[in-house]
Amino acid sequence: MLLPRACRSLSTCLALGLGLSFSARVEAQVNPSNANLSTGSGAGTSPGVNPGSSPSSTAIGNQNLRPDDNPNGGNNFAPPGAQPIVDPTTGLPYAIDSRSVATLSQEELDAIDATLLDKARTITQPAARAQVFERVARAKIYAHRLGDSHLSEAQTAIREGGQAAVQVTDPITRDLRLMRLIQAGMTLSDEFIREGLINTTELPDGSIKDGWSARRRLDQMVHAEQEREYITWLAGQVGSSNLRSELFFQIVDNESRASETIALAGIATEGRRSDLQGLESMIARMADRTLVLAANTSAKIAKPIWRDRSMVSIAIAAAASDQFDRGIQVSRGIPQPEYRSDALTRIAEAQARRNLGPEATRTYTEAAHAVASIPLEDPRSILTGVLIDSLISVGRFDDARACVPFFPDDVRKLNALGTIAESQGERRLASSALAWIERDAPPAIRDELKVRVGDGVLKAFENTRTNPSSGDTGTR
Repeated sequence: MLLPRACRSLSTCLALGLGLSFSARVEAQVNPSNANLSTGSGAGTSPGVNPGSSPSSTAIGNQNLRPDDNPNGGNNFAPPGAQPIVDPTTGLPYAIDSRSVATLSQEELDAIDATLLDKARTITQPAARAQVFERVARAKIYAHRLGDSHLSEAQTAIREGGQAAVQVTDPITRDLRLMRLIQAGMTLSDEFIREGLINTTELPDGSIKDGWSARRRLDQMVHAEQEREYITWLAGQVGSSNLRSELFFQIVDNESRASETIALAGIATEGRRSDLQGLESMIARMADRTLVLAANTSAKIAKPIWRDRSMVSIAIAAAASDQFDRGIQVSRGIPQPEYRSDALTRIAEAQARRNLGPEATRTYTEAAHAVASIPLEDPRSILTGVLIDSLISVGRFDDARACVPFFPDDVRKLNALGTIAESQGERRLASSALAWIERDAPPAIRDELKVRVGDGVLKAFENTRTNPSSGDTGTR
């Protein structure tokens, strides 16, 4: 599963909007013909025009324009063959008509796209320059086509935008500019990963018939890694400790998902991804390296809740992509037992579902120890329930019963034992459940547990009768 693709449908409009708005952002509005220009506040708000006077705020010069003034229909007031209306602030034709349809040719769009970086560099105010570079980066990402230079240009824009952002003196504006650049950098790193792992056997135009070399794929993944390292540095420049911790968390989460994507691509080489065959070792190393970098980033987080949540994100990605050893290593380092038990439980469940019985047992044991070490009753009860539900889901009923004593009161203990008994009955393991009840359950609760076993058997019966795939629709 690849990371979500940035939408390309806005690429033309974004590039045009950037190209046509640079001058307007840094210069006063030009009015060469003494036209009454609207301030956008409603009727009668044109500069130099009293409320209620004529012409209205929507007039240009002394002429009121109406939709039916165009004999060809629509609101594009330049008839065929006539010169297009020119934006006085840029000297360029208006790019978008009233229907948001671009009216420039592809050659004109490419010419504007080629000047975006240079125009951004002409802005002298650091806050404005950082903002424009961030928008240029996004426009380049959205306009990207396989194999072109837009991603490297977006990387340049983020670098130069970061240089401008750290020069901003107002702390709030500075943090906002840094935040937007960091978010753009995460999008860019996703695109590098996507291009590095693109399935060349499924390209519709057949432009790449023999696949990409390992070197080319590795280079794209390295570019993604370099981008995340840079935005991690940018996050460290954020003044607000809360925002800084949150941005570090977002970067760790992005790195974790990237590692999962890379690892799953390597797993898919057997059968589904013939274009990646022979690259399994390289892909596995890059996936593991990305997890390590994510763990290093999480260590920079000062706020415990964001730090521990980020480490759980690493464990989730490791569990989903069979990177169990690294995931366990990271999970063991989580300081708070609540988060540590959550991370270990997720990995243990994934191991059990992969039929790694002994490994799952060891990881579940570590998760149980983490739950037992939680000092507060309410969090311990919640995480005990999570652990027992996980054990039930993979059919480890004896292990689930062994965790019941973690509950602080008899009511929750009885309810948990009943849930386990009912689940065994539903899975056609009623005889095993009844044998345990007769052998180990306290006499006072045996009848209650037997009833719960019966409830599970009835559920299984009803599910069989009403499930169309069973061949019995319950009409008899």
